[in-house]
Amino acid sequence: MLRPPATEGEIEAAEDRLGVALPPSYRAFLSTSNGAYAGPDGPVRAGWRVRSRKRGLALITADEIRPMEEVDAFRYRMWTEMPEFAGAAPIEFEGDDVQNFHALRRGALVIGGDTEALTLLVRVGRSREWQLWSMYKEFTIGWSSFGAWLDTIVNPASLPPIDDLLEQAASGSRAAQHQLARVHDAAAVPALVDALDRYPMLAPTLVQVLGRLDGDDAARALARYLHPPSRRPAPDEAARALSDRLDDREAGRPVPPPVNPNAWTAARILQKMKSPVAADVLYEFGACYELAQRGDPRAGSLAVHALENDLTTPTVHAVYALGWLGDPTYVPAIRAEAEKARNVAAETYVGQINKRGYLWAIGTTLADLGDEEGIAILRELADAGDHHAQMSLEGRFPNGPRDPSARARVSASTEG
Repeated sequence: MLRPPATEGEIEAAEDRLGVALPPSYRAFLSTSNGAYAGPDGPVRAGWRVRSRKRGLALITADEIRPMEEVDAFRYRMWTEMPEFAGAAPIEFEGDDVQNFHALRRGALVIGGDTEALTLLVRVGRSREWQLWSMYKEFTIGWSSFGAWLDTIVNPASLPPIDDLLEQAASGSRAAQHQLARVHDAAAVPALVDALDRYPMLAPTLVQVLGRLDGDDAARALARYLHPPSRRPAPDEAARALSDRLDDREAGRPVPPPVNPNAWTAARILQKMKSPVAADVLYEFGACYELAQRGDPRAGSLAVHALENDLTTPTVHAVYALGWLGDPTYVPAIRAEAEKARNVAAETYVGQINKRGYLWAIGTTLADLGDEEGIAILRELADAGDHHAQMSLEGRFPNGPRDPSARARVSASTEG
């Protein structure tokens, strides 16, 4: 997971370029390993498009560290300008949910991540140490320092017996809930699977832990969780239920979509699991975007089928899946979806987002696949006052649509 150390000269050059002194614990890490093949989301896996120019790095090297506002200006402005986060409390314990996003204004350095996530050092308070934040869309968790995060990984504290811990967490103990999120023992999987039914209020944490522990049993448990409670198979029937739904999917028979409100969170977790059963679960439930991120070729046919049949699976996910696969042969299917979206009323929701947002997703995907129609869609939106479309034209596509063959070469060079 580690690399050769950075020299003192390389670290000082990064500090001079950034205009700040790097936090002591992170500086010490660079002196041991200049970047790493793992980060807060675990080891880099096939299909991840890491931010590093160097193959497979989840934590980037000293020469690649950059301020967040340069790396992801849109997300930086969104989080720092939203008024509801003004005065939000800082994290209370290691691994707590982050709310005080306005702290990003004081300084935020990107030290890793992929195209979907950011690993940040954030200046909070007067300490020489900066907090470590792991940010994925609307979910962000934080540690008091890089060293504190590393310590929880390398030296996990002893935990109470899993049954006691589950009972305490279900009773409302925040400390127990925090400890539950740190369970690393694969022997806890049966108790965690059972707890999905016994303690539904803990389900979001249990799903995260099962995903991290990985394995076929954990993947089958998440498959059960994707079912609505009224149709959830018994634990001993989970494997057969998965097999039956896979047979239905392969035969083209209707497969009821998940209606669990947390299904897509579970799908993202399944996408990062190594278990081959996790890929089958994603295919079973039509999670084409997450399947595409795993590099599974079944994602393309799933996505096209979703677009052609207006399935309950969010069709914006299908569009993004085809874009992720990077195959220009999918352009006609996406163009057809653009025509359908153009012909609905202005405020109609399509693809589970509003019309303008959906057309923006289609436009950026087509432009990523090298199609001029994507640029035309973005220009239409920008002319109508859409700020996101204007930012995309200026930032992502200043010279027109991308060369999909070049994109494929870059993707291949950065996969772990």
